[in-house]
Amino acid sequence: MLSDGKKRRTAEVLLFTTGITACAAAAWKGLFSVYNVAGRSMEPALHDGEQVISMRQYTKPKRGSIVLVRHGGAVLIKRAAGLAGDEVRIDSSGRVFINGKPPKWKYIKAAGRPFRCTVPSGRLFLLGDNMEVSTDSRSPLLGCIPVNTVIGRAVMCVSDSGARRL
Repeated sequence: MLSDGKKRRTAEVLLFTTGITACAAAAWKGLFSVYNVAGRSMEPALHDGEQVISMRQYTKPKRGSIVLVRHGGAVLIKRAAGLAGDEVRIDSSGRVFINGKPPKWKYIKAAGRPFRCTVPSGRLFLLGDNMEVSTDSRSPLLGCIPVNTVIGRAVMCVSDSGARRL
């Protein structure tokens, strides 16, 4: 049988542990979100049916990072290919150039559709890694999007085969 002092100490430890767990859960919910990948527009990096863990975006996105953007009533998952002031060029063979240099990420070319754009101030140029099927900033339906529509940065991908950092 526990003495009154030990009962009180046990209650304090349980209360403290519960409080820490609640704070950790609140921090997780406030910092991270999970989204389902729908479609092939981000192949080869992300595949249909996988899940992306997104960290809330508190700083400006970096060139090449995979971001989540609120557009209309949907959340889009795309690559931040161009930042404000960048020149994005896609030649007729589908090769991408950012400020005259090829990007460091892998992508599927979309041959025959040359494109050129200078990203306006306060905006991002988004590309899907599978440019054959992606609706992205090349489309007048989306264009260069305001930076403030970015809701997160993809940090991890979870699939049936396991998890990987992005």
